[in-house]
Amino acid sequence: MKRVSPALYQLSAQSPSQMMGYVFQSRDGSLAILDGGCKEDAGHLLALLKKLGGVLPHISLWLFSHPHFDHIGAFLELWQEHWQEFLVDKVCCRFPAPEFLQQYEPQYADSSVEFAAVRNELRGKLQELAVGDKLCCGDFTFEVLFTAEEPCKVNAGNNVSVVLRAKVLDCTILFPGDLGCEVQDALLAEPAALKADIVQMAHHGQSAVTKPFYAAAAPKLCLWPTPDWLWRNDAGEGDGTGPWTTLETRRWMEELGVQGHLISKDGDGIVEFLGDGQFKYGGCGEDTQQT
Repeated sequence: MKRVSPALYQLSAQSPSQMMGYVFQSRDGSLAILDGGCKEDAGHLLALLKKLGGVLPHISLWLFSHPHFDHIGAFLELWQEHWQEFLVDKVCCRFPAPEFLQQYEPQYADSSVEFAAVRNELRGKLQELAVGDKLCCGDFTFEVLFTAEEPCKVNAGNNVSVVLRAKVLDCTILFPGDLGCEVQDALLAEPAALKADIVQMAHHGQSAVTKPFYAAAAPKLCLWPTPDWLWRNDAGEGDGTGPWTTLETRRWMEELGVQGHLISKDGDGIVEFLGDGQFKYGGCGEDTQQT
C-alpha cells in the first residue's frame, strides 16, 4: 500500500509486559521494523504488516536494538511459527554472544539463546551492525550511532543496545533502545549527534539514560513504549507505589519543555512526516496533532 506521507507506527503491548515495536512505511509502500515486542505481540504486529503490505508483507529491513524478550520475542514467534506469512530481506543487529548474557544477566538470557539458534537460518539476510553504518528503506535512512564494542557487565542486556538515528523528510528520530546511564558518556561526547526532532524514551522511560542525554536531543516529541502501570509507576497499589523511575523521567521532560508525547499505553500511535521538518502525530484512527 502506497502512502501520501511516510509514517512511523508505535505499537501498543498485547500483554501486561512492557515492550517496544516500531514499523516504518515509506511513500512507495516499503516497510522496516525496529524490534517488535514480546511473543504475545506477534499477532498484532503481523496484522499491522498485512494491513500495510498486503497478504504477504515484504519487509525490507528488520532492525533490533538488543536481545531482550520484550524486543525480539515477536520476531522469534513469527520466524518460527508464521514464516510463510511474510518476507524479510535483511535482519540487522549487534548482539553479544549468548554466553555473555548467561554470565552477567542469566535471568534474561533465554531470548538471546533462542535467537542464536536461528542465526544459521538467517544466513544471507543477517547484517552485524557497526558504528557509522547507514541503511536505507524508501524515505527512511537509519544510521548507527553506537554499538557496545566491549559489552558493559553492569545492566548488561540493556547496555548492548544499538543506538540508531533515523532521517526522513528533514526530520530526525533518535532510538536509544534500552540504553543505560552507564554507557551514555560515549554519546554525550558528541552531543550534536543526538539532536533530534523525535526521541524514543530509553528503557520504556525509566532507569536508563539521564536528563543530559534528553537535553542534548532536545526533542519536540517523545515516543514512550510504556504501558499504563509503568507510566504511573503503579506496582498494584496505586500511582507512585512501584520501584520504577518513570515519574522522574516525566518531570525531566516537563523541565525541558517537551510538549509532545505519544504513549503506547493509549494504544497504537502514528507519526506522519509532511516534509520540511514537519510532522503530525496521534492515535491510529484518531485526529492527529501537527508540529
